[in-house]
Amino acid sequence: MKKVLFFIYSLTFILSCNQGINSYKDGKKDGKWIEYLNEDFTNEVPKDSAKYYRDIFYENGFPKGVVKDYYISGKPQWEGLIISGPYLKDQERPKTKSTGLCIWFDEKTALIRDWSYKDDQGLIDYRRYYFSGYDDIEKDKRFNKGFWLALDKENPLTDNAFKETKKNPMILADIIDELPFKGI
Repeated sequence: MKKVLFFIYSLTFILSCNQGINSYKDGKKDGKWIEYLNEDFTNEVPKDSAKYYRDIFYENGFPKGVVKDYYISGKPQWEGLIISGPYLKDQERPKTKSTGLCIWFDEKTALIRDWSYKDDQGLIDYRRYYFSGYDDIEKDKRFNKGFWLALDKENPLTDNAFKETKKNPMILADIIDELPFKGI
């Protein structure tokens, strides 16, 4: 009898813990979700064909709090705040827009590979990026400057831009004018 009661209690506990995961309220995503996503994050797909998965909390169809994306291997891929929505049942996903600090990770090492700042419209905030670049990201234990500098040819140029901006904040406008990807 004790085993039966224990089994019923355990089953009830498990079901109550899972309540609200991947659920809808009034046709809108609501509560904690685990979403399996394709290679360009545009569609939810079955777990066995996913390249990534997303740990996200919705309130009334809108993402709330920090969103974390993972490679299907379980290692971190991206984290930040998403401002797009609403996410509705049986409708196409809205194009993802993010805001604030966005961080991308290297799949092999789980170290920070890149980061950016987005404004409240989801556009790159160059001023914040160049003025607080290292100051914010260096505090994160997942950042290794040597690893970041070794990743590609652009990082040393960015490193120099951070240093020059700290020495002379007035050159920020000149740096932004030289960037090939304005308006992203």
